[in-house]
Amino acid sequence: MLIDRGESIETASIALGHRSVRTTQAYYCQKSLDTVNSEVLRALDDAMPGTPGTEKALISRTDDYTGYV
Repeated sequence: MLIDRGESIETASIALGHRSVRTTQAYYCQKSLDTVNSEVLRALDDAMPGTPGTEKALISRTDDYTGYV
């Protein structure tokens, strides 16, 4: 979704035709599990460059219950 690709909530709200950003937040602002995993790994790499084990996913769930419809 737009938000996972770095677009603002306002841009996503307008693109979806919502009257309020709150509608967009309620239904579309949950991040996908893949996005969360990559952000966590990027943060770990930034904090501890070259640390063994950070190249593997910390969370290996295949199901995603973040609220996307």
